[in-house]
Amino acid sequence: MERAQSTLTLSANSLPVGDHMINCSAGIDAVNVTQTSAQALVSVAPPLFDNITITANPVDVDLKIQNFTTIICTVESSLEPMFEFYRDGMEIAGDKPMLVNGVYSSQATVGSLTVGTVNVSCRSFLNITDAPPPLAVSICVNVTVLFEDISISTSVSDVTLGDGLNEVTATCSVESGVTPIFRFFVDSSEVFNATPPTSNSSLYSSSVSLTTADYFREVGSRVISCISSVPGDSLSANTSVTVGVVFANLSLVDDAGGEVVVSDPLDGNLTLTCSVLSSLMPDFAWTRNGNVINSSSAMDISDGFSSVLVIQEGDLRLPLERFECSASLNIPGGGVVNFSDVAEVSVSVNFTDILIYPQDVVVNVTGMSIDSPTSVVDLTCSVATSLPPVVAWSRSDGVTANGTAAVFVGGGKVESTLTVNAGEFRGRVNFTCTASLQESLINNSIVATTTLTVNGKSV
Repeated sequence: MERAQSTLTLSANSLPVGDHMINCSAGIDAVNVTQTSAQALVSVAPPLFDNITITANPVDVDLKIQNFTTIICTVESSLEPMFEFYRDGMEIAGDKPMLVNGVYSSQATVGSLTVGTVNVSCRSFLNITDAPPPLAVSICVNVTVLFEDISISTSVSDVTLGDGLNEVTATCSVESGVTPIFRFFVDSSEVFNATPPTSNSSLYSSSVSLTTADYFREVGSRVISCISSVPGDSLSANTSVTVGVVFANLSLVDDAGGEVVVSDPLDGNLTLTCSVLSSLMPDFAWTRNGNVINSSSAMDISDGFSSVLVIQEGDLRLPLERFECSASLNIPGGGVVNFSDVAEVSVSVNFTDILIYPQDVVVNVTGMSIDSPTSVVDLTCSVATSLPPVVAWSRSDGVTANGTAAVFVGGGKVESTLTVNAGEFRGRVNFTCTASLQESLINNSIVATTTLTVNGKSV
């Protein structure tokens, strides 16, 4: 006797949840039919489908590092589930589920993030009859921009008025994950010619050119500030530029070294030079012995400005002349700075060595008429001087003596001539020549004497 067997295979997915009776019957097809049957109870339980979770890596996105996040969704399930991902309600693609220790997972990459909050959700379900309802969970990913370390610098920290500097460049930099906006200010006034932002990795920068004529016209400190902003945030930084002038070291010098020997007024002059180290043109003023006098206009020299005063030597009259030069600078933005210096010049003249020639003249006029040419004698008074003196003649016999006016004859000398007719007298007469300088700088005289003897007799 042999045993017959038949097998029926049923899929759990083909049976709804619940109890199911399975019937099996067998028979022999013969004259006398014999038939038998059997039953089996099959219970289908609901599948395991629970504990869905969602995570983001990273949960908060820093745009300097990356602009995407990875979303991982997991669920405990006895059957392989389906996963769906959504970004702000719009479906995005996910990976094929993976099973690890009875837990299924899938992941999706959320990219092209912008600053703000992104809502990411995951939905999981079983694709079978009588499956549990879909499970859903969501997470919010906060996306921020790295925005820090703002700084501002300038091409120079000090501006000197008048030194020829045309502009100052200010540069603002900031670490940022997206392109920021830059704004520049000088004190409270905005500057609108900033360059477009440029980047080196995450370091963004912008520059602005500030012309000295527009922004640095007055002495003082200027605050240069920068404001950089991205959506939802802003940073600021500032620095300062000091504006000043150079004005120092006033000096007064004369080309005569403080000693002037006055000569013929046509021979030369005294030149005084007043100079000051200055970046801007100052105003010069001169006084002579306390009285204001005119001078040349200020002249630009290599390291500042100067003014020149020229005095004719013939105009110097005091034994000691005092000259004072002052320079003043009107500071842009307010205030005046003054400097002064004094030069004292000692004034003298050459006035020495007087003599009369010829000396001790003896004339014999016996037998000659008093009108004879041979009786005429010319006496010459010679004076070493640098200014023309007044020359006067006198005679010991009381007779008036009128000589010629003194004239320069070269060699720093002047001469006056007295013509004497020896026939007018007999005997010995003294002739005196007196030279005087009637000047305030020197008031004295010098004298020379000679004699004229006629026929050896006394008068």
